[in-house]
Amino acid sequence: MNNPAFNQVSVSSSALLGGYTTNNKGKLSLSSTAFMIPHPDKATKGGEDALMISPNGNIVGVADGVGGWADQGVNPSLYSQSLMENAFKVSSYCDEPMAVMYLAYKTTERMKVKGSSTCCILSLKGNMLYSANLGDSGFAVLRDGKIVHKSTPQQHKFNFPYQLGTNSNERPQDSDVRSFKVREGDLIVLASDGFWDNVWTDPKKPSCLTNLIKGKKDERDVARTLAKAAFNITRSKDDIETPFSAHYGETWAKTDDITVVVSRVTSKTARVMVKSLSEAASELNPKSPPRPVVRNSNKVQSTSTSSSSSSSRRLVSKGTNISNTKGKPNTIATKPAPCVKSPSSSSAPVKRWRI
Repeated sequence: MNNPAFNQVSVSSSALLGGYTTNNKGKLSLSSTAFMIPHPDKATKGGEDALMISPNGNIVGVADGVGGWADQGVNPSLYSQSLMENAFKVSSYCDEPMAVMYLAYKTTERMKVKGSSTCCILSLKGNMLYSANLGDSGFAVLRDGKIVHKSTPQQHKFNFPYQLGTNSNERPQDSDVRSFKVREGDLIVLASDGFWDNVWTDPKKPSCLTNLIKGKKDERDVARTLAKAAFNITRSKDDIETPFSAHYGETWAKTDDITVVVSRVTSKTARVMVKSLSEAASELNPKSPPRPVVRNSNKVQSTSTSSSSSSSRRLVSKGTNISNTKGKPNTIATKPAPCVKSPSSSSAPVKRWRI
């Protein structure tokens, strides 16, 4: 099913994507709901995350633009939006996650879009969930209230993730590629690092993913609950130990763009529903008025923006570059997907940025 209206806005990182329904005719598919909440200082520009959901709903992806590019006069959202826009187009004829990522990456490269981004793409085919994850966005599969499968972040060192784009030596073939057998009723949580840096997967933690959604099965309720939890954690004045602050042995939350896509595996009628902060603010935080969010058109704008900075310890500084990183973690699969040609090696210098 290719809904033109949905097609137009599904590539915009800060637009209300609306929704549609489709009849599965007894086959397993994904019924998805997503929330996108920009960093408060970037809300008027829509944030730097982007997502896509394929025309048939069975391929979902998230990209997190690298904020350090703003210091170079480049809008960090351009690359992530372009990557997801091209992934959406590819997903209409290709369902291999790494192939979708590779073809989207090559198209974005030919468009000469500057910037870089992490990327995670999932595809449901039958009862198998296939994934390709590059960087520190990621996903988890929940079954009967427990996490039964999850991705592993790819980082050169803490807060320096793998990324696709300008001057990066990483390629889609460096992705962590996996497959997992799912069942009807499983919930799949796909999110950018703005979510995973503040919500635990350790069941012993109060703000653990599974504890937050205990007793909830509908993907709409789960998505709303998780988005609200992450949103409130980043705004809490209390000392809260988060996965990100725990690395420093401290207790605080990391303020960032938050993108959460929750998909339920179902053989019944599937839905796709995505909301931006401007549409969902009353659901997430009724006492606070919604911040204005720019609705991006299907055509990615080429205006550059400067990143905001803060002296608060809750905001991680961005824009520090590193080089000569070593020790890439092993990936599950090293061969390109069947419909992908291996790209030629690049001699471009490594220039990576903090997310």
